[in-house]
Amino acid sequence: MLHGITLKGVRNKMVITAAAAGLLVSFTGSAHADGGYHEALTKDRCGWAGGSYQYWDTGTAGGHTKYVTVWDFDIARFCGSKTDSLYTTFWKWNGSSWVWHNYTKIPAKGEGHDVRGVTIFLCHVGEPASCGPIERA
Repeated sequence: MLHGITLKGVRNKMVITAAAAGLLVSFTGSAHADGGYHEALTKDRCGWAGGSYQYWDTGTAGGHTKYVTVWDFDIARFCGSKTDSLYTTFWKWNGSSWVWHNYTKIPAKGEGHDVRGVTIFLCHVGEPASCGPIERA
């Protein structure tokens, strides 16, 4: 406890914030920059991630808008001994067609190019059933 702040209290506020946000970060055709602060919890609410997520359109390919994405998250663990990481699902333009990428592990900070339909999740490593999506906080 630090000046009346407990880890349990912080955790409960983050759970309420994440639940209230209710906005799954997924985009398919917006023509503007968007993003901001986002949070995620694993389904058991033991893992938490919070940070910035931004994206910008960069043109079209194969009939779809291409985006650049930039993210920078902190990851914390409240209970248990599992390791958590960010994962993503997305479409990637390979120069001639769109290729689907399912539950790809990504670093806590990075960027993606020529992508669309991006969703970022916080998961226990190797356990897709544990994943919770990032949501605007």
